[in-house]
Amino acid sequence: MASVGLLTFAEPVTKLFVGTRTDLLELSMRANGFATIIYIPAGINILMSGYYTAIDKPIESATIATLRSFVFIVCGLMFLPTIWGLDGVWATIPVSELLTLIVCLVIVLRNKNKGHTASQRKK
Repeated sequence: MASVGLLTFAEPVTKLFVGTRTDLLELSMRANGFATIIYIPAGINILMSGYYTAIDKPIESATIATLRSFVFIVCGLMFLPTIWGLDGVWATIPVSELLTLIVCLVIVLRNKNKGHTASQRKK
């Protein structure tokens, strides 16, 4: 819902901050398109990291947190701008969140196949 609101009202809200500068408005609108697509994957990634912390699985939690906040961002900033220019900079966070979401799914499936749940964890 936040994404829809930001996409729908992006221009009037952005104009409040950039005024009549059309170059800055265009750049801000382009960046807004990249920023609004990350809410759901980012929320899931944060939730999964917190979940694994809560069930005493610090390796899984730290892996998710480190990948989304450092590893994939650094890699993205090193490679994506060389492919897509400035859009590569804006795409770094969404790509990082999507890659982390894939890792989360792998971790969930791996733990599910091992039969690990919160009530079955080893003490």
